[in-house]
Amino acid sequence: MNTPAPVLLEKILATERRVLAYSSVAGSFWEKKFRRLFQLHYKYVIFFICKLLNLPIKKTVTLFWGEKITVPFNDIAISNLYYFGCLSKKELPLIKYLIKHLKVDDVFYDIGANYGFYTHLSKEIITSGSCHLFEPNERVFSYVARNMAVVPPVVLNNCAVSDNNGTLDFYREVDNGSSGTGTTKADVTKSWRRHYTKTRVNSQTLDTYITNHPVPTIMKLDVEGAEINVLKGAVQLLETYQPTIAMEVWSGKKGADHSEPAVAFLLERGYLAYRLDGEGGAHLVADVDTSAIASSLQNFLFQKPVTSLSTESLE
Repeated sequence: MNTPAPVLLEKILATERRVLAYSSVAGSFWEKKFRRLFQLHYKYVIFFICKLLNLPIKKTVTLFWGEKITVPFNDIAISNLYYFGCLSKKELPLIKYLIKHLKVDDVFYDIGANYGFYTHLSKEIITSGSCHLFEPNERVFSYVARNMAVVPPVVLNNCAVSDNNGTLDFYREVDNGSSGTGTTKADVTKSWRRHYTKTRVNSQTLDTYITNHPVPTIMKLDVEGAEINVLKGAVQLLETYQPTIAMEVWSGKKGADHSEPAVAFLLERGYLAYRLDGEGGAHLVADVDTSAIASSLQNFLFQKPVTSLSTESLE
């Protein structure tokens, strides 16, 4: 049963208050732990123990609109899903944007889906279009497949999206403690302080994928530094069909090394960049300055000017 967009918006606004209260906790490491314990009570204790001891316990969590999914409790990537049925504070603007702007007949591509939160959200609104999920981490994908076993408008793909069809090296943590950091970029792993393992995963280009599947109207792109590779494998898609792209952009040196080439690739092909505000509104910007991003990352929208998202002046 689908949830109407106005209901989703009402529920995310209520959830947002709890997410912001959690993220605003200040103090030393242990002070934050105790203050969050008072906020979340038993949930915080259970998750802390499972993560600390790396216990692969399967747990059912409830997403903010009421849908239930199963996730592993030794993965830090699911903490906000467990606590709030939502993603972190940094994702709230994009969540609101999608709720406000997705249409029933959209075709949504969730590239670098992790446990598929954005796909779960999008299929609540998209009823006559379709959602396509891409996730190369086999362990994570096993949960995705279980949670979406009987969801008709969703197509699941256990593969990486890149600039070649075949196989790629995929790097992930040895203890599976942070699935959100999995990447196909070897140089990204140099910034990790944890042990990781390398496996081979299937890969395909979007230009190949769209020959047998509906063309996306909107894509969410979050592939831990490999965004430029995804875009290079989607030249025909970008030039011919011009989908809207929501892309994660890193700050600092990581942003300069990995995000800026992807941003430049889109701008050179006539895309315009938009900053998302706290209400999910899109504001046209002249460029994306990774050095000015206040936190470690931020989602930006990119769209061709023929269907411009905003008529506001450049920031």
